[in-house]
Amino acid sequence: MVAPIQKRYRLGDFELEPDTLRLTFQGTSVPLTHKPFQVLIYLIEHRERVVARRELLETFWQGHDVYEESLTKC
Repeated sequence: MVAPIQKRYRLGDFELEPDTLRLTFQGTSVPLTHKPFQVLIYLIEHRERVVARRELLETFWQGHDVYEESLTKC
């Protein structure tokens, strides 16, 4: 039986594992809530282009009016 391949992204000393929702820095787990984690994955997976703030707001907040600080904090 073949084990499924899990995605991993390396960002300098950080390692991101989308399948397990895990972010580590030099082997130490970095706590990150769900929404910021999803935004980070989205940005990484769309790294070939500039992602506009409006796109992120529409994608993760479904176009609802939210404070810009929500995205900035994320």
